[in-house]
Amino acid sequence: MRKLKVTFFLISFFFFNSLFAQNVLLEGYVYETGNRGFLNLVSVKVFDTANRLVTSAASDRSGVFNLELPLNQDLIIIASKDIFKEKKLALSTKNRMPGEKLYLKVEMNRQPGYLFDVTLAARRTKDQIKNGLPSDAITGARIEMYNNTKEKQVLDIKDNPFPNFKVHFEDGNHYTIMIRKQNFFTKRMEAYVNVEGCILCFDGVGEVKPGVSDVMTEENTMGTLLANVELRPVEIGEAIKVENIYYDKNSAKIREDAAEELDKLIILLKDNPKLLIELSSHTDSRGDDKFNKRLSQKRADAAVEYILDNTGIDPFRIKAKGYGESKLVNKCRDGIECSEARHQKNRRTEFKVTGMLAEDPINKLSLAQIIEKEKMDKLMEEILNQEIVEVKAGEELPEEIRKQIEGKNNPESSKEHKELPEKPEPEIIEQAQVVSVKPSQEAAAETEFADHRSDAGKLEEKPNNSEMNTSYLSKKPVIRSPVNKSYSEGQKQTAGEYSTNRIVDELKVDVNYKPVSAKKMTSDYSGYMVEFFSSRTELPISHEIFSRHGNIYKEMKKDGTYAYMFGPFAEWRDANRFLQTAVSERYKNSKVIRFKNGKRIEN
Repeated sequence: MRKLKVTFFLISFFFFNSLFAQNVLLEGYVYETGNRGFLNLVSVKVFDTANRLVTSAASDRSGVFNLELPLNQDLIIIASKDIFKEKKLALSTKNRMPGEKLYLKVEMNRQPGYLFDVTLAARRTKDQIKNGLPSDAITGARIEMYNNTKEKQVLDIKDNPFPNFKVHFEDGNHYTIMIRKQNFFTKRMEAYVNVEGCILCFDGVGEVKPGVSDVMTEENTMGTLLANVELRPVEIGEAIKVENIYYDKNSAKIREDAAEELDKLIILLKDNPKLLIELSSHTDSRGDDKFNKRLSQKRADAAVEYILDNTGIDPFRIKAKGYGESKLVNKCRDGIECSEARHQKNRRTEFKVTGMLAEDPINKLSLAQIIEKEKMDKLMEEILNQEIVEVKAGEELPEEIRKQIEGKNNPESSKEHKELPEKPEPEIIEQAQVVSVKPSQEAAAETEFADHRSDAGKLEEKPNNSEMNTSYLSKKPVIRSPVNKSYSEGQKQTAGEYSTNRIVDELKVDVNYKPVSAKKMTSDYSGYMVEFFSSRTELPISHEIFSRHGNIYKEMKKDGTYAYMFGPFAEWRDANRFLQTAVSERYKNSKVIRFKNGKRIEN
């Protein structure tokens, strides 16, 4: 019986070996054009001429994939990955030998746009600020993105297990991003990518540093940004200042600049419909106490009236309260001489959460449904504000109004939008440039193939196109891999210091960006930098790092060499995150450097 088992095993082994030998072996790797890194999780599928799937694989973190291809067939290899243009290659295994090994490089182009890399953190508490502790990273948030230009939702992560996420903004589009987390204020952000003359503009983003970390040479069509987005916990009774709501002396009139800030508060109230708030107004100490109390009440009433007049917010959710001069924020009391600027700080508007409804009216709605509801509310408001809506006998309602009304009556219709058909680009199928290796040369070829990949982090001059390479593999472009890391289990999740407490901030990228030389380190700088490149001599402006990156600093070290760095960073944790997220795998020898009064502090 034992002999029969051994015999069966040997027969099976030789049978499967014979099947394996009937195929052609293909080993390849995928990288991004422009020397920008290996690509992992690229879907590589092989189809025959009848469009039937033959086999498939996915690239690993080094961009490598392996396939077994049938003999004597004409095949199409399709490589695809989100935010990259699909790549099609024609390959034939006719006249190939069983067991023959082929090597293939697949170069992929990123779609025009920006990669937005976000880390979520809670606003630091007073104790954390006092003790210099980092803020807590936020996991479990719902993250959604809606493309307003194409009118469709493009992202919905209901319970993100990590404190960070990445989204891709396509050129020529306006996006809305919404982040929802229980017991935190909902955060809404607007992104405009090359829309109406704005290369990249944000509303609602906190701190983005060190700015654009990657700027390509193709007229700013691509880039990578790191952003710290802070969510504020909802705390009953905590007073939150509404920035830039100031009043002229002895006046309750809403100024134009104040109206803009109240519009932002309106967005916050709409995105957090569960909250009940008190909106309070405060005066400075000048004048009669009773007069100031009445004036502050009038100001609070005017602000609440503005909010209610411009929204469909239920009046019971917001209460106006005037405190007069009873809650000054500085020492400018009666009898104390103060500047007008210091008095104006007391003429402020605040809001605080006084309670919460049992149910959140929009908790179960997607961002797409919320935006559609807002469009409908705005349209109906415009209709109601018109004296007459005239529809003649036999005529139908305007198409936009009809669609909105139908959408309101049929909630399911608002979940998805059919994208307008776009003119298809002509299909391009390139001929795959493979290198065939005989069995006697396979070991040497595999070694060379591995060496090519291991050189990915080295910065080299671009080869002359006229040069010929007579080795088994043609020389590949220099590749510097971007990092795609997430927090792993057991890793401490803190997000560093995030500086903005404003309801809305704005980021703009210079539309006229051109490569500029590195900034010189100041002699008194204290903080952290990320060193990514060094040179024996000072680099010219024509060097590729200046076309590739923005915000570069240079330092001439004691030995006369030059260091090139990203920054600056006030905290080590922020510098280290940038190093790990955007630099380390592209530049292998990169590191965080601490400076004190302009001098390096070596560890």
